[in-house]
Amino acid sequence: MTRTRRGTKAAPAAVVVDSHFWVEYFSHKKNKAVAEIERLLRRDVVRIAEPVRYELLTGARTTGERAYLAGVLRALPSLDTTETVWAETVSLAVEGKAHLNRVPLSDVLIAAHCCVHGCSLMTRDPHFDVFPRLARHAFPD
Repeated sequence: MTRTRRGTKAAPAAVVVDSHFWVEYFSHKKNKAVAEIERLLRRDVVRIAEPVRYELLTGARTTGERAYLAGVLRALPSLDTTETVWAETVSLAVEGKAHLNRVPLSDVLIAAHCCVHGCSLMTRDPHFDVFPRLARHAFPD
């Protein structure tokens, strides 16, 4: 299911996983979030937004780790950063008062990718709470 501030609705077909959950996944943690990522990967519904790719690759500790992550992430369908995504980024930033709420540009861009490409977002990051139009991927905690 996808949760929005206005209630519950059917989940969009595709899901973007936020970088903090990918860190758990690549650290081989055993928890419900990682189990959900594995389930979504088996269903082939995970998409990668370029800002998530950026966060993961710049957070890699070594060149080898960066190369490994790049290869794995390259296998996922990627969401294009189009002019429409940039327009949505501005719209969401203004609506959500991103500058007042100290929401990083990368998070506004991730939200815009999801909104434009019809994806839900799997995240626990409270920065995304300022975007009421953003569909959130719900999973058991």
